[in-house]
Amino acid sequence: MKITLDNTELIRVMEFINKLELPANKTRAFTKFKKLLVVALEDLQESQNELFNLYCIKNDKGELVPDDQGGYKFIEGQEIAYSEDLKLLLQEKISIDLGMHAELIQKVVPVALEEYTKEINGRDAETYDMILDLFEEMGNE
Repeated sequence: MKITLDNTELIRVMEFINKLELPANKTRAFTKFKKLLVVALEDLQESQNELFNLYCIKNDKGELVPDDQGGYKFIEGQEIAYSEDLKLLLQEKISIDLGMHAELIQKVVPVALEEYTKEINGRDAETYDMILDLFEEMGNE
């Protein structure tokens, strides 16, 4: 079983799940799910680093040159190209295979979210709904 989402949604899902305060009997499934999300996030980070290497200035040692804002200095005129490629990267659809924990994750995560009693709003409420939709879609396949 797989869930399919874009990289922007991946980031939102991970941020949301990290905020949840769950009862102990629900945490195992979420921990397994988070480990899968971390692998996908590491792949996303690697792809973003490839973009930095393509569009940013490197010193004589081949290391990226930092800027004053905590990022990297761009090769002159390359910021727009970087931004366009980053936008495409974030819109890219990925599939995360739930693997040997699929049954546990599919059984526990949506139910735990539906039973979640803490107040959520704004972007978190949208992400909550998106996660439930992802699991519904997976269940319909």
